[in-house]
Amino acid sequence: MIGGTAFVVASLALTSCTAPGGTTVAQTTKVNYYPQCYQPVAQLHQQDEQFAQTMAVNTAIGAAGGALAGGLISGNYKGALVGALAGGFAAAASTYVQNLSQQYPDPEARRGKIADDMGRDRGTMQRAVVAARQANSCYNAQFDQVVASVRRGAMPKDEARLRFAEIEQGEHETAAILAEYGKKANDNVQIYKSAVEQEAQAANVPPEEVTGSPATTTTTRAPSKTRKSANTQKMADNYKGVNQQASEINQEAASEQQTADAHKKAAQDLTAT
Repeated sequence: MIGGTAFVVASLALTSCTAPGGTTVAQTTKVNYYPQCYQPVAQLHQQDEQFAQTMAVNTAIGAAGGALAGGLISGNYKGALVGALAGGFAAAASTYVQNLSQQYPDPEARRGKIADDMGRDRGTMQRAVVAARQANSCYNAQFDQVVASVRRGAMPKDEARLRFAEIEQGEHETAAILAEYGKKANDNVQIYKSAVEQEAQAANVPPEEVTGSPATTTTTRAPSKTRKSANTQKMADNYKGVNQQASEINQEAASEQQTADAHKKAAQDLTAT
């Protein structure tokens, strides 16, 4: 996550009606048959919540506001995050860099920290995708088992409908969490982009050489002859990685939604009276 603050998040109870702690997507799955499939969904809830909490603390108050962090975490951190982003990604990134500047006045150390933060976020996003795929694999297997049982007459259609409903709920919930996670990941990448561009300019390196984005100016700029420091290069590499991982989350969310919709239709056809 952005910054190094760690947060302890309460475990998600499988029987709860809504996700605890103000996580951004509510639990909609009624877990009766497949708790093993829902477990990675619960983990995904926690990861989504932690991601939002850390973004809120670091973009809204940062290092200088440590005394307020507890209030954000126990209260309306989503509101704090929305308020921080409402000021614009550039402003949020400026706050992020300003906070880091207080902790790391040496430019090279600061750039290394930004690179490390992006690397950490990339790992967090990868774990979210893994959790979603674990849930999807489990629900897929259970769906196929129910289909096979109905077709050979080993399971009544009434029971199959209940099982299909839980599978559908779990799959749609997974897709919804990933979609929300993807939005925050996109926001986070934009904050990083602005922060990295600021650091690149300070290092006399064209920002597009670090972010890979086209130059914002209409003037064609020749490649920089300034040799990038190790940490500036690390920023470039990790920015590319975190950007790609955010795209993967959004692609996975779309794939999960397609699978859930296809299963819903197949289940309806199979159990129609």
